Order: sequence, then structure tokens, then C-alpha cells
Amino acid sequence: QDLVFELVNAPPRVSIDYPLDGATFYAGQRAYFSAYAYDLETSKLLAPTSVSWASNREGAIGVGSWVQREFTVLGEHQITVTGRDNDGASATDSRRVTVLPPPPDGLPPTAFIYTFDYDYRAPNPVLTLGGVGHDAEDGALSGARLEWRLESDSIEWNIPGGVAYGNTPQAVLNPVNGRGDFRVRLTVTDSTGKTAEVVREGSLLYIR
Repeated sequence: QDLVFELVNAPPRVSIDYPLDGATFYAGQRAYFSAYAYDLETSKLLAPTSVSWASNREGAIGVGSWVQREFTVLGEHQITVTGRDNDGASATDSRRVTVLPPPPDGLPPTAFIYTFDYDYRAPNPVLTLGGVGHDAEDGALSGARLEWRLESDSIEWNIPGGVAYGNTPQAVLNPVNGRGDFRVRLTVTDSTGKTAEVVREGSLLYIR
């Protein structure tokens, strides 16, 4: 008796990593979303064109590993990301967000970190950051409007004064004992002094 084997295409792995479930935004305020979409067969990230986003209240949002949206419909939205591999297999992930009426004193800015890249096994890895800030009145924020700070008891970085500025700073991480946890906080400030913050967390594990 002959044995027949059928190769089954596994669906990709798709997970929203920002924002957290239950996040809130104001109508007219720019909201950012990002997802991890990975093809198990090729061991590569899905192409940005293979990752699509939608709201159950406002329809299609955009395409890519990260997208942005200024919502107009108040209330709860279910945001769904769909990743599809080259063989047609797909997977989804969802988050609930709530859109609130704009505050009477004006919309605050929003902040988003889209690049947070380093080699966690290197003794002194280079941390590459990418972030954006946006304000409804000022538009895109840049330069000194974006401040980056490292928070850690066991890791330092080579930024003079400890604060980096701009959209795409780089820094060398120096773990005191070769390992440790850290947080990077991005704070954006608009022309009226309103601020927004976003945090990414990381770890180093250099084995001598």
C-alpha cells in the first residue's frame, strides 16, 4: 500500500503589538497601529503589501506592518489586521479601541515608535530607533519636539546628557554586567506644550 503525504501550508503568525487592547483615542487625533506578521514556511516577515488593516466601524484603514488613522466615528471599534502569505494562507488578530469626543482644550499630540532594533546578544549593541510625533494643529513633529530617554538600572547609552532628539537617533548600549532590562521612552511636545509618550521595552543577554 502506497503512502500519500499531503503538504499543508501553515498560516502565518500575526500579532498586533501596538496599541494595547482597550486603548483610547480622540476623534481627529492620529492613531498608530503596528503588527508582527511572520511566514512560518519562509522564516521571513510578510511583505508590507500582504498585511492589511480594517475597522468594523470605518472600513479599510491601510496596508503595511504599521498604519495610521484619524477616526471620525465615536465609540468602540474592533481593529483587525490580516496577514496573507504567498500561498494564500491567512491569519488575523484584533484589538478593541475607543474613540472619544475631542477635549475642549484641543487635541493632544500622538507618539509612535516604529523602529526598535538591536542585537540583544552583542556586548555593546547599537540601538536604532525610529519614531514619529503628530499634532492636529502642528502636523508632523520633528527635531527637539521628539525626546528619547533610556530608563534602566543596569544599562547606559552613549547619548550626551542622556537625552536624544529627532526622529531616527542611534545609541550604543553599555550593560554594566553584560545583561539587563531597559525601557526607551519617547516624549513628543506640540507648540502649546501638550505632550504624548510611548514606551518600548528591551533586554540584553550577552554571555562572555
